[in-house]
Amino acid sequence: MAPNKQNAFSLVEILIVVVVLGILAAILAPQFSGSSESARYSAAIESLLQFRASIDVYKNQHLGKLPGVVGADPDVVFAGQLSMPTNVAGDRSSNPDEGYGDPDYPLGPYIPNVLPPNPFNGSRRVRTVATFPASPPGGSGNSSPGWIFEFTSGRIKLNKIGAAPDGQLYWNL
Repeated sequence: MAPNKQNAFSLVEILIVVVVLGILAAILAPQFSGSSESARYSAAIESLLQFRASIDVYKNQHLGKLPGVVGADPDVVFAGQLSMPTNVAGDRSSNPDEGYGDPDYPLGPYIPNVLPPNPFNGSRRVRTVATFPASPPGGSGNSSPGWIFEFTSGRIKLNKIGAAPDGQLYWNL
């Protein structure tokens, strides 16, 4: 009679495979963990470029006026003036359709629908200030501002404490 041969892996073979997979995971994990930070950094750069271009176009179409300088709540006014149609004076329509197609509000929107979120804290809020503080206010979540807009100069900054992957401070991007 022929010996009964089993077709299975031995415990040693399984342990070797597990050790090799563990070594590969230890080598690859740090490379992938930094990729999410790089993706957020890239998204922040793109959002800043979109904001800055939109602010420039708004200023050119509104006779040199910057968004957010008219009204009782400049943070809300800024968001509305960039994301909704306006007239030359910077006023938004009071119509339920927010002025889309209204010939009295022919300008904009410069950023359609909603402002982009800060990729680090997820907030779409913009805090308008006369002068930038020395450092970002920081904070996380939607209650903190995602962006800081200096309405005297028209500059906008990312609300993020720390340094970007290239070593530059996020606040100075």
